[in-house]
Order: sequence, then C-alpha cells, then structure tokens
Amino acid sequence: MTTQLSADATPAIHTPLLRRLPAFPPWGAALIGALLVAVVIAVSNDAFLTPRNLSNIFAQAAVLVILATGQTFVMITAGIDLSVAAVGALSATLLGVLTVANDLPWSLSLLICLLVGAVIGVLHGVLVGRVLLPAFIVTLGGLLVWRGVALQLTGGINTTGLPDPIRWLGRGLIAGVPVPAVIAVLVAAISAIVIVKTKFGVGLRAIGGSEGAAARAGVPVLRYRVTAYIICSMLACLGGIMLAGRLDSAGGNLAQGFELQVIAAAAIGGVSLFGGTGSPVGAFFGAILIGLIQNGMNLGGVSPFIQQIVSGAILVLAVGVDQFRKYLARRIS
Repeated sequence: MTTQLSADATPAIHTPLLRRLPAFPPWGAALIGALLVAVVIAVSNDAFLTPRNLSNIFAQAAVLVILATGQTFVMITAGIDLSVAAVGALSATLLGVLTVANDLPWSLSLLICLLVGAVIGVLHGVLVGRVLLPAFIVTLGGLLVWRGVALQLTGGINTTGLPDPIRWLGRGLIAGVPVPAVIAVLVAAISAIVIVKTKFGVGLRAIGGSEGAAARAGVPVLRYRVTAYIICSMLACLGGIMLAGRLDSAGGNLAQGFELQVIAAAAIGGVSLFGGTGSPVGAFFGAILIGLIQNGMNLGGVSPFIQQIVSGAILVLAVGVDQFRKYLARRIS
C-alpha cells in the first residue's frame, strides 16, 4: 500500500550536519561574516588595519550597535520600531537647543532628552499594546512626526558648538579606545544579560513566541511591551546624542537612513523579525558586520548609491536567512 503525503507535509531531516544547524548560535553567522569581511578588506586594502581606520570603524559602528540593541527588545516581542533614527535626531536637536540656544547645563539637558525618549516609548508601546495598532504603522508615523518636530525646532538649521562633554561622548578616548565603542559594548553586554538572564527577558521572548500563551502564563504583556519600547526609544536618544557629539552638529536631518541599517543589523545578528528569538549579542555583531562592509566600500571608493543598494540587499538576505533557519527547524523537529 502506498503512503500519501499531504501537500503541506514536510519530511523530517535526519542528516547529522543539518541537525546541528539550528543549534548554531543565531549570531554565529554574523560573527563569521564579520571575520571574513575583515580578512578580505585587510588583504585588498593596506589602509584597513591602520589604528586610525580601526578606531573609526568602532566609533562609527557604535551608534548602530546602540540603536540595534534597542531594536532587539522590540523585535523579540514580534514588534518593530521604524522611528529610532528620528527619535535620535529629535533628542540630539533638543539637546542642542537646550544647551547652545538656552544655556542649560549639559547634564540636565541630557536627562531631559532621555525623559523625552521614555515618553515617546510609552506612547508607542501603548498605541501598539493597548490600542492594538500595528507597530509598523505606529512607528512609521513616529518616523515622520519626530523628525518633523526636530526640523521645526530649529527651522531645519543644524546646531553646532555643542558642550565639550557631549563631544567627548561622540569622539573621546578612554585608554586609546573610542568612548562610543566603550559605551556600545557596555550597552550590548548589559542588555544581553537582561534579555537572557532575567524574568523580563524571558517574558519578552514569550510574548514574541505567542502573546496569548504568554498572557495565560501570567506574563504582564502590556507592561513588558511598553517597557521594550521605552528602552528602544531611550537607547535611540543616547545613540542620536553620541552621533551629534561626534559630528558636533545636531539637527532634524541627523541619522537619516539609519532605520533600515538598524533593522538589518539586528536581523543579520539572528534577531527574528517575527519575534521570539534573538539577543543583543547578535545585534552587536550584525552592526559590526555592516560597519565593516561600509568601511570597506568607503576605502574602495564605492559610490554612496551603490552602498545604499548593498544595504537593501543585506536586509533582504538577513530576512531570508531567518526564514531558512525556521524552515530547517520545522523539518528537523
């Protein structure tokens, strides 16, 4: 008698090598990719391994690491925040207005900007978690609104001459290591501990896996979701302020185009766009990989337009890898 398989049935895989693939750390591919890209660039361009260039890579990638780390908290819940770059631009612009135009102390201004980020996170989280609007629509609207507010604050004119401590955050050195790189490593490390080792992190992954099941298990879904958006927005504020300090320029056009890079960095690092899995460790290596690719193209004199095409291709590839991992996991289970 012939056994028939239904159209959607998928035979299990018993090959030992394929069985090991889903157990491979989700961020492993980003780490290996970063190492391979670094080797290729080092072989092809002598300027790559110079201390100045390596310092620039880590300083430039630091902002992307911080924003991608914040994005990880939201993506794990099966959400997304398209407004992170705009929130970063708004916080930097507000900091410039408070310190340069109104002579407020930089420390007080920094605290105000972070509080504004927290309020924005609450708004996004409530609209998504309580009002049940799609995260894509809420944060896409936020992208337009918050960048528009930033542009309105200064009439589209960038603020320069930021306080020395703010410039230090963006371009300073600690024992020869760029300050942004030190901050980025600390943010990623602390966030990884929170997501992997705490009840809050377990709850976020449960929400992303199945919100209904998480609620039945006693996870405070709304509170955790709102908290994830708060963390994401506050880290976006920190990243925006660091970028402004590096450039000594704050305005509504700051960090344009970072939205897709942030999502790509997280996705490349194994943070699923469909929720439930991921770690800031992956976002860290994903951001480093993107930073290396951009640096290599800059050293090679590649057109900015080609770089934009490559960024889009990387995002599509990252989603494809995520889907392939899920496909393998379904067949092996």
